[in-house]
Amino acid sequence: MKHPAFQSLQRSGVCRRQFALLWVIACGALAGSGAEAQDGRSVLLKTLKAYQALESYDGSATVDIKILGRQGQLQNRALQAQSLYAILKFKKPNRLMLHMTTPSGTRKVYCDGRDFYVLDVLNNQYTRDPAPQDTRGMSELLLRRAGIIAALDPLFFLLATSLPGELSNLKVSGADKINGRDVVKVTGTTRMARQERTLPDGRKIVLPAVNRTWTWWVDRQNNMVLRVESRDDNFTFNVPRRQGNQVVVQRVPAISVTRHNVASVRPNGVLDDSVFQFQKPARATERKALQELLKGKS
Repeated sequence: MKHPAFQSLQRSGVCRRQFALLWVIACGALAGSGAEAQDGRSVLLKTLKAYQALESYDGSATVDIKILGRQGQLQNRALQAQSLYAILKFKKPNRLMLHMTTPSGTRKVYCDGRDFYVLDVLNNQYTRDPAPQDTRGMSELLLRRAGIIAALDPLFFLLATSLPGELSNLKVSGADKINGRDVVKVTGTTRMARQERTLPDGRKIVLPAVNRTWTWWVDRQNNMVLRVESRDDNFTFNVPRRQGNQVVVQRVPAISVTRHNVASVRPNGVLDDSVFQFQKPARATERKALQELLKGKS
């Protein structure tokens, strides 16, 4: 499902924590359907298997992120609201096209199997790296070059080989209908301590502590996710306040809610290789990595 365009989201910190396109496909038995009941972990393991069986994926979604006050006068008050539109196309083994757009800008990712590009449309700058040869390398480049963490979304399941260890309390929680389609609801939680990571280029990033609850609405017929929502009830947010002639920033308790509604999904659709080719915009400039600049590369 940061947005993971979106540059404003990244600057605010919302994108780094929540961005990135948060879909999960799951499959389970509805009550009274006569099908064998499944626990939530079995559902997501089946989801992982279904994604790994795909030769291609073509989907789009809208993502709405809201930060709500949690205490006092700010309780239930919207402190920030952001929306993005995401388009994801993937073809085995290593072709990718990912566009993420908000009213403030767009970021585009292309991997044609030979080169990996990230274009910042607002600044008209791009980076170029050799294409990764496996899904783990793809995940690392998305983080390092685009600031995108594939977290429990279609991209995650396309690239992952196992469920994350921090995903727990999974259960099938009911049934519903979305746009006339029968869906099964799956809930779970993720709990992660604050982490510090060193990227391959030497930069250090901090991943904040995460304690989120999740709900997925999954099409029973084709195992495609139609909606997913994540919620963090112990979020904190910086709110500007005026004190005399100065504006100060106050960190306040908040609730973070991210909802993804899938606009379209086409598993195993025909995707021409031209879809994944990067076309350099007029007057766009390449942004070199620090190591390349130090080596005197032009």
